[in-house]
Amino acid sequence: MEPKYALRHYGYHATLPRVFACYTEQTKSRATTIKGVTACTIFLKTKTGRDRAVKFGWKDETESVMDEVNKPKPKRRGRPKKI
Repeated sequence: MEPKYALRHYGYHATLPRVFACYTEQTKSRATTIKGVTACTIFLKTKTGRDRAVKFGWKDETESVMDEVNKPKPKRRGRPKKI
């Protein structure tokens, strides 16, 4: 099951992983950069987990984060690898 919700917190240090746990899931945060701003981000699968995270101060920025994460990556430049 893929994550449905992406929440960011700007008050925590982005490169240090934070653990978020609730009754239905547990996840570690990771640093993501969106529009030049690096923040601590968690990806959650359930609505109850999302609601609990919002109560703890996480901001629900699912649309902007998923657009950035699912953006097509540029083709790799340079010589192809030898097989």
